[in-house]
Amino acid sequence: MNKNKKSDASIYELDRLLEKLASQVTDEKLELPASFSFRWHNIPFAGQILSYEGSNKLGLNLVANLGHVSYSAEDRSRRLELLALFMPLVRKGEFVINRHSQIQMITQTSFSGGLNAINIMSAMTFTLLDIRDKITDIAARIDT
Repeated sequence: MNKNKKSDASIYELDRLLEKLASQVTDEKLELPASFSFRWHNIPFAGQILSYEGSNKLGLNLVANLGHVSYSAEDRSRRLELLALFMPLVRKGEFVINRHSQIQMITQTSFSGGLNAINIMSAMTFTLLDIRDKITDIAARIDT
């Protein structure tokens, strides 16, 4: 073997290699606001992590896109049914019907402890578990 040529990492160097990779990943700074999307219980979500100026807390905004209110030309009776269901919830501030007739649930959470994967995933998990029953019930009503 040529001494000038670097060899691949051997099994004995695995720990060192993993430590090096971990330090490279964790040294990168996440630019805020950071946006992402995912599906949970077959519901599409859009998310954003932001920093609060002058505070050590971070914000997590999640928007669940539950479906849309039919236009009158599509299905007038279904539109009236969904509007009757959602307008009281919109007035309470629990849901939004956007300008494209998309039914959305917006959830905002703050968390502290720094910007790392454990804190972000903990905040997301607790938020999703908190809204799970309501959101799956509403999504099932929209799909019927």
